[in-house]
This record gives sequence, structure tokens and C-alpha cells, in this order.
Amino acid sequence: MILNFRKKSEDEFGENPNQSAEVKPNKELIDNELSKIYHYETIDPSSVRPIGKKVKKNESAQHSNVKTTQFPIRSQLQLDYGPRFTGELPSFRLSEAITSLSLSPQAYQALLAQEKRVLKDVLETPKEQWISLKGMGQGHVDEILHELNKYLGSTQSIYLCPIFDAASFLRVCLGNGLEEKHFLVLDDYSLSDLFPKNQQHGFSFKSFQNTSKQDSKEEGIQSFKNGKIAIRVKTELARVMDAYIFPWLNQRLGFEKESAMFEHLIHMSENIEETRKVFSFLQDVFFEGKSLFSPYFERGDKSVFTLNPYQHALFKKSLKQAKSYFYKRGLSYPLDDLLLYMKKESLKKWFAYPAGFLEKMFRLSSAYHLYRKEDDRLWVSAS
Repeated sequence: MILNFRKKSEDEFGENPNQSAEVKPNKELIDNELSKIYHYETIDPSSVRPIGKKVKKNESAQHSNVKTTQFPIRSQLQLDYGPRFTGELPSFRLSEAITSLSLSPQAYQALLAQEKRVLKDVLETPKEQWISLKGMGQGHVDEILHELNKYLGSTQSIYLCPIFDAASFLRVCLGNGLEEKHFLVLDDYSLSDLFPKNQQHGFSFKSFQNTSKQDSKEEGIQSFKNGKIAIRVKTELARVMDAYIFPWLNQRLGFEKESAMFEHLIHMSENIEETRKVFSFLQDVFFEGKSLFSPYFERGDKSVFTLNPYQHALFKKSLKQAKSYFYKRGLSYPLDDLLLYMKKESLKKWFAYPAGFLEKMFRLSSAYHLYRKEDDRLWVSAS
């Protein structure tokens, strides 16, 4: 192979052959190389074929013209961070007993024979498997699926439900083995109608004498409190708090009034009046009149609950700091001035409260009273 080395002329170098030529970027070449690089990032996967496979004419063009449908995927479904982050729970109807469906005795017994006791078992049975189940005819299958669809409605959000179904919650917690004494207690709160008639076994409350009725009712309350039902109620209620209160409270600086928490939970349901009755029953029977939130959140004040131990300590710290400014009776401050004093005091110790924390503390705490004077400024005094 002969290599042809030749001396470049002045025309190629310019006037001074010892001076190297200025390298100018070739824009067309750069654009061409960049287009090759980005071509691989935008390649259509459907046009890729295994090595050795022959490509028919216009096959790649046909693939490139195929439109694929991108179904929306909720971010909560991609990674399950739990109800505290999704703010949703599987519908309680999935855990209800099959007695919630208006089934014939034959269809009901056929489900029990297949160990299908809750609605989730029925819902997750593939349709093609129904006929192969022993003792299950086409008529039974049609009846079961019809009643299931009628009861559950749309299954679009049944596995991640943003709505609190208080009636279904109560049916799941109390279970399927309720007796006459239990329905006497429920009837006092107008809740017995939330349970299917086939669970009430034709009880007649009118046939009770006053004395025997009261005795049976007391027996029913004790049965609720001391059995597995009480454990189930508090366990399921903890899940409700995690899904519907924890994320909401976390967005509100980690503390809120009990009344606001209660109203938020009630308005998470579709039937507000029904939910109030359910909570009243739970509070009286299982919490002995105490707050439903007490086992799950720390009380920062008489009327305020905090999200976690850190928020509880922060709330108590702000109360203690504010108290030092009211060293004698009758003192009051303009709210914005007092906030400025407290912030400056904290910054001297290299500490800062979250934005809006102190103002909210003064507004919610029962230890302080906010009022407006003639100068149209908010003033704060100790209660």
C-alpha cells in the first residue's frame, strides 16, 4: 500500500504556511451526527425485529403507523406507599359477608360450599370458573353476578376508594353473628336498618317488656365491648384514620381542632347523617364517650390533636413560649407583634417554626383568645 504524503501549498495553508489553519465547525455535519444519536432515543420499539428475521416490504412502515392506546395509570397504583400517602382504602364492601346480597337459599348455600364467605371472594372469581364449581348452575351464576353488580355498582374505585362508607364499615366490624340483644342496642341509634333483613331473623322489639329489654340491651353492650368485635372496630378505625385523617392533618401543619377533624371525616362519606349516627354509636359503646381520635393521635390541648410525637412536642413548645409573655393577668398584644417577638426569640436560639405555625396555634388553642379591636387589628390575650 502506497501512502501519498505531499507538502501542502500556501493556498491550502493561507499566506503563512507555518501558521495552522483555523478549524471552523461544520454545522451540517454536527446536525447529521446529532440526528443519528437522537434517532435511537426516538426509535419505535414495534419496528425492532430479532436478528435473522426477514422483513417484509412495508412491514416497518405498517408498524410505525400503528397507534397504541396509553391507559392512564394513577401514581398511587405504581408504588404502594400505603393509605397514609394515598389517602384511600379498599372499599369496606369487599369485606362484607355474602349475606349482604339478596340471594336465594340455593345460591347462598352454593357459595358457602365453595368457601366464598365475603364479597371479595365472589368478585375475584373469574367468570369462566363459575360453571366448573360443584353445585353451581348457570342460573345460580347469573343470580350471583347480577346481585353482586347491583350491590357493588361500579368497581372502578372499589380497590382504592376515596369515600368513607360508614354503613359498610359498621357491617364489617360487627360481623355476621349478631343476636337480638345486639340489634336492641343498634336500634337506639337507628342503625338496625343498615343490616340485611336476613341477619335480623325476624326480631320484634315491640314484644319486649321494659325490664327485659333494658337487661338485654345492657347484655348486648357488654358483648360488644368485651368480644372480638371491639378489637375489630379499633383495628379498622385505625385504617380509616390512616387513610382519611393522617394525610389531611399532615397538610395542615400537623395539628387541628377535634371538631374540624370530626367534620372532615364525616364529609368524606356520601351519607352524612348516617355517618354521624355510626360515630355516635362507636363513641358511646366502644370508647365510653371519649373521643374517637384519642387512641390514634396525641392531644396537644383540650380541643386540639397533633399528628405525631414531633408535632406534639412542637405544639407544646409553642404554648410554653407564648405563656412566658403573659406573666400577669390582663396582658394582651397585637397578634402580629407577638408573633414577631416569638420568632425573634426563637431565631436567637437557631430555631424556626414552620410558616404559619404560631398563628394557627393562637387561633386553635383554648389557652388563648383572639379578638379584634377598634384599630381593626387582631389582638391576643390569655383565656
